[in-house]
Amino acid sequence: MGIFILFIAIMAIVLYAQYARARRRTKAIQAKAQHLGMEFRPADLKAETKHLARRFAFGNKGRRPRASNVMVGQASGLKVHIFDFKYTRSHGSSTSYVYSSVVIFIDQHLGLPQFSLRPEYWTDRVWGPTSRKDIDFEDSPEFSRAFHLEGEDEAAIRGVFTPALRKTLVEEYGLFVEVIPDALLFARLGKRSKPDDLDDLLREAMALRKRLEGELQA
Repeated sequence: MGIFILFIAIMAIVLYAQYARARRRTKAIQAKAQHLGMEFRPADLKAETKHLARRFAFGNKGRRPRASNVMVGQASGLKVHIFDFKYTRSHGSSTSYVYSSVVIFIDQHLGLPQFSLRPEYWTDRVWGPTSRKDIDFEDSPEFSRAFHLEGEDEAAIRGVFTPALRKTLVEEYGLFVEVIPDALLFARLGKRSKPDDLDDLLREAMALRKRLEGELQA
């Protein structure tokens, strides 16, 4: 009985510590949103941001996806969502949670080809030809080993991913970039930015978006 009570007490302490840490993060992000002149939504009550994320392959990972600490505003004339994204991942009989900070730009005039860029996993190499086509570059073996790149218009995608861009991206561990007709997603799987670093995350996402468009127009 004593051991059981001790176990309950330890669990209560752990849960309270997690709750307190989450509350501190929410308050810090709320302050950052105010600093950036953005609307803050502590909970994605209407699931608007979650539904937006699920338009991308990134947003359909795992089970029970959830968006929180949502900031919505304008950046370079575009509507942008910045938020915490969480999903559940199963490992046999156990489960774990994956957290990421995500930026999504809404752009009705986005001129980029649709594509999905994500880290390449060992399962991609195991399944190989049975998986969706991975666009590789013979002159960039490091990039091709690091990333799985796919999309319907291969010629246009190759035009965007120039040698200079590939050389830059190969250093970006865990990077996810996805483009659909009217939006672009930027994230790093399993990496959640500190509240004070969210403006840096936004600038990084904006810089990459401009770089992608610049490569297309070059």
